[in-house]
Amino acid sequence: MRNSIGVLLFLLCFVSRTVMGQETLPVSGFGPETYRAGNQNWMLSQDDSRHIYIANNSGLLEYNGAQWHLNQTGDGGVVRSVMVSENRIYTGAYMEFGYWERQDDGRLEYTSLIPLVNGGIRYGEQFWHIEVLGNYILFQSPNNIYSYHKEDQSITVISSENIILNLFRVGNNAYYQAINEGLYVIENGKPSTVVPYEAIRNEMIVGLFPYNDGMLAVTRGSGVFAAGDGKWEALPVEGYPYSESIYVALLLNDNTLALGSIGNGLYLLGPGNGQEQHYLQPTLTNNTVLSLFEDASGDIWCGTDNGISVINRQNTIKLFNDTFGKTGTVYCSYQENGLRYLGTNQGLYISDTGQETPYRLVPGTKGQVWTITRIGRTLYAGHDRGTFIIDKDRAELIFDQSGTWELKPLGKGIIQGHYDGITHIDSTGAIRKIKGFDLSSRNIVVENDSTVWIAHDHNGVFRLKMNPDATVKKVRSFSPSANTPQGVSVFKFGDSIYYSTREHIYKFLSEADSFTPENRLEQLTADTRRITGTSTVTPDGVWWTFGEDGIYHTATDAFRNRPELRYVPLPAAYRSIATRFENISLLSRDKYLVGSSMGYVVFELPYQYNAPRKLSIQAVETADRREHYTPRSLNNRDTELPSRINFIRFEYSVLQYSRLNDVKYSYRIANYTPAWSAWSPEATAGFKNIPPGEYLFEVRARINGQVTGTENFRFTIAPPWYASRTAAVVYVLLLLALIVFVHRMYSDYYRRQQQRLITRQQKELEIKQLESRQEIMTLENQKLENDMASKNRELAASTMSIIRKNELLAELKDKLSRAGTPEDTRKVISFINRNMDDEDNWNLFKEAFNNADKDFLHAVKQKHPNLTPNDLKLCAYLRLNLSSKEIAPLLNISVRSVEIKRYRLRKKMELDHKDGLAEYILNFRASTNS
Repeated sequence: MRNSIGVLLFLLCFVSRTVMGQETLPVSGFGPETYRAGNQNWMLSQDDSRHIYIANNSGLLEYNGAQWHLNQTGDGGVVRSVMVSENRIYTGAYMEFGYWERQDDGRLEYTSLIPLVNGGIRYGEQFWHIEVLGNYILFQSPNNIYSYHKEDQSITVISSENIILNLFRVGNNAYYQAINEGLYVIENGKPSTVVPYEAIRNEMIVGLFPYNDGMLAVTRGSGVFAAGDGKWEALPVEGYPYSESIYVALLLNDNTLALGSIGNGLYLLGPGNGQEQHYLQPTLTNNTVLSLFEDASGDIWCGTDNGISVINRQNTIKLFNDTFGKTGTVYCSYQENGLRYLGTNQGLYISDTGQETPYRLVPGTKGQVWTITRIGRTLYAGHDRGTFIIDKDRAELIFDQSGTWELKPLGKGIIQGHYDGITHIDSTGAIRKIKGFDLSSRNIVVENDSTVWIAHDHNGVFRLKMNPDATVKKVRSFSPSANTPQGVSVFKFGDSIYYSTREHIYKFLSEADSFTPENRLEQLTADTRRITGTSTVTPDGVWWTFGEDGIYHTATDAFRNRPELRYVPLPAAYRSIATRFENISLLSRDKYLVGSSMGYVVFELPYQYNAPRKLSIQAVETADRREHYTPRSLNNRDTELPSRINFIRFEYSVLQYSRLNDVKYSYRIANYTPAWSAWSPEATAGFKNIPPGEYLFEVRARINGQVTGTENFRFTIAPPWYASRTAAVVYVLLLLALIVFVHRMYSDYYRRQQQRLITRQQKELEIKQLESRQEIMTLENQKLENDMASKNRELAASTMSIIRKNELLAELKDKLSRAGTPEDTRKVISFINRNMDDEDNWNLFKEAFNNADKDFLHAVKQKHPNLTPNDLKLCAYLRLNLSSKEIAPLLNISVRSVEIKRYRLRKKMELDHKDGLAEYILNFRASTNS
């Protein structure tokens, strides 16, 4: 091998490592809590769609720029290696190796290759590395290398008696190192020695790369060697970190060598330009780097012992991260003659840019520094304590009163803005207070020797007319339309004076003596999202303003000779400074520094960065009300879902991995949510209880203020069974059946109503007939009652006639008994007695009585069978309510005898002593009927 130390130095030139870590490339970090998997990451790869795959302790990790997905084999074990080849992702794990293929629904499905190994694999075998060599996929374990042929799907095993330490691909060949056996190359399926053990000894190779006619080998702890043709030649490089234990090495496409160490981070060794960058925690997620990978955009991926870090190399931005707050928030900066100054809230700091030395505090400047300005041959610093003159790393306080905001040349002197007004420094260095303006003067613009403009955040813009002796002649206020807590800036751009608020930019018209919004800058920024009124014109004549997604600046259009607006994607999150104190400084030609609370950002114009790839929908999942989501095919962009599956969720992303790209998404579903959603960094969208219908999901991305095209997914939610066409036919049939049924029901109803009417009429007729009968019966009863009353009267008359006759005869008998002879008297009396025999009278009375009170005597006899005919006679007379006195003549006995008969009748009837005999006889019919 030719001695090519000079060529190697082109690759590996270094400087002292005392400070680097000062300005670094943007780095993104992902911890286990972010990707939700194991902490260690062993190998990385990328497919054609730019998805990143990581061999992780918990399985195969996939990242698409927005979402992380963990894919696990059946046992869910650790994955040690990963390599993408064509449309397959090959992985090696504990006792397992195989490949993953993407399905229509976006998921990865695993196929094991272990069944193809004759005799199986050794127990406990792990697969630590994978390389692709044409149609062969090589899986390396500590004991064997398994060669899988993609076309005939066969596996050949290359065994080693000693432990295989590694596997590399250089050009079209595969190399590996075995303990105590040296470095081998695999040719025609068999290993052959490239560098013998006697040359390498116990040096473990961690990286092997093409170099001139041979190879460049990076070892674990002994540096770099030229290898090949049986030679092993050390290539000493000044500054190489020999004290570090290098675990992994990677030669990048621009010939930068990346070295991942155990415990001391990542080294980037730049070719030819003497640059070295050293990345440590907390810039990296961990100081032990287990794997390295360069993606299609040139970004470096570091799989560490506790997370993943991504270094964005393909842009002109570098960051100074003041992680431990040693310098503070940067409010201003200035660079000249190889020295860079930072004015911070902790003081004025200086660094030698040629040697990239650490920033150090300029003695005596501790405190808040607001501005650094060169006027003539003198460099001034406006400080909370006053004004300093700076000479390299020395500072002299020339004004120690109220804090100095800003200094500007005015005539042969200098005007200074302070917390409480303005002062003037004349050509002799004398400083005096300028009376007539006492407001805080942080923003000063000198239009000419007689006109000074000052902006105040709450009181607006002031124009001061100055006398030749630098005293105020006249002050005029131009107040903004409203209070502007986001800041007001006055600036001179070209030959015109402007002032800006967050919302608008106004240009001063001298002929009208007023400001107008009708100007080119206002037109250019009309659609921007500025977060402050702060505007700055750097010494190269470029105007700058600050937005949410980045910073805007003017550039002159070469063809139209007028300013155009350009954009640097530097989101506010990475500038991170109090509103109104945004600042940018020109360091050198086309190189600028933006201060922040975390340090600063340096970039160059024209700004270059990798434009992100287009937006894509990564996954579509659907579910029912139980929310058991199922992936859907991404190839079929017109999906029909049943009615119960009306929960749908989308995942989408822009395939980019730059820390400085500000990506936000907005979506809608046409015919459901016609308005676009608010811009959000969230890369998922979910919808629930979507009604039946045809829908088009649309999503778009905004990357650094630029809106991408729209991606869409069309889907249909079928109507429920009760709203389908079949259901509609059934409904029509049911409606017809219902009509028939209702018709029949109404027919039956009216028939029943008619029958009820007929029946009711019949009943009413019957009722009327019954009423007529009742009337007839009533009339008949009345007639009967009248007849009975007549007969009663006849009976009473007959009875009274008998009584009077018997009384007459009795009286006659009595008189005869006192007259004539006794014999004659007896004959007459006997005749009278015969005529007074009451049998005939009784029979006549009985007949009349029975006609008047039918069956009374019969009923009494039936109830009281022991009554004699004389008892019945007494009952009949009592029934007529006759007194004992009236009854005695009828019975031809004395009243006393009647009382006796009444007494005896009571006993025969067994009446209680409380019951009256007359009442009993009178009520007899009712009693017997009751």
